Amino acid sequence: MLKIAICDNETLRAPSEPLLSLESQLSFPPFFRCRNSSLVNLSYVKHLRQTEILLHNETLLPVSSAYWERTKISFAKFIGTML
Repeated sequence: MLKIAICDNETLRAPSEPLLSLESQLSFPPFFRCRNSSLVNLSYVKHLRQTEILLHNETLLPVSSAYWERTKISFAKFIGTML
């Protein structure tokens, strides 16, 4: 069973719809899929590591090897739009 939590300003809640449906409603940037079970808002990314994303609140999110290259490219594009 897949459990999904939405973190919004330190509040966690369960969505009322599947992750795929949520993903289709969110735009890139800033939202990006970093593994089959995770979407991340790139605005909250502090640092990329080889196998994980460090958020500004010090939360570590794992990045699957299948998504690693895509994660690096997406983060670089996102940073470029912020400059």
